[in-house]
Amino acid sequence: MKASDLYKEAQEGMKQYEENVRMSRMVYNDTATKMNRMVHQWPSSIVASMLHFDQKDYLKVDSEEKKQYPDLDEAFKK
Repeated sequence: MKASDLYKEAQEGMKQYEENVRMSRMVYNDTATKMNRMVHQWPSSIVASMLHFDQKDYLKVDSEEKKQYPDLDEAFKK
């Protein structure tokens, strides 16, 4: 019974962690979008060019990278 509760708690922690990572990625991508707009809009583009600001890339997670993640469901079944 205690192992079952521990498993449920670990699963909930993992879901919370994934949600935090997803939200952080969304915040970063939103900030990058705003910065990219400012780099191209006049008059902020003049200041951006003087300070050598460039466009920022977005954070992405592709399916190949996800395949490299450990399977936690399998780890807890052992």
